[in-house]
Amino acid sequence: MVLAQLFEDDVDQEFGVLVGADKSVHTFVLHDGKGDINTQIRTARIPELTDITSHGETSPYRRAVSEALAVANLFFPAPHGG
Repeated sequence: MVLAQLFEDDVDQEFGVLVGADKSVHTFVLHDGKGDINTQIRTARIPELTDITSHGETSPYRRAVSEALAVANLFFPAPHGG
């Protein structure tokens, strides 16, 4: 997985886009939790991933998805047939 985009969505949550080696695209909201950084790390959660693969390349995140796909292709090249 490649983190294509991550930005603050609210005081205690971040919105992100992940791109998989299989070219799947998912969005998520990371709930940071409250308190000091150690508490936030311990209590952070991602309650669900939303699969947007079918429209990831035409979504508002298309530039980040395209760039992440290029990175994913560098690290996870497609297997050669044979």
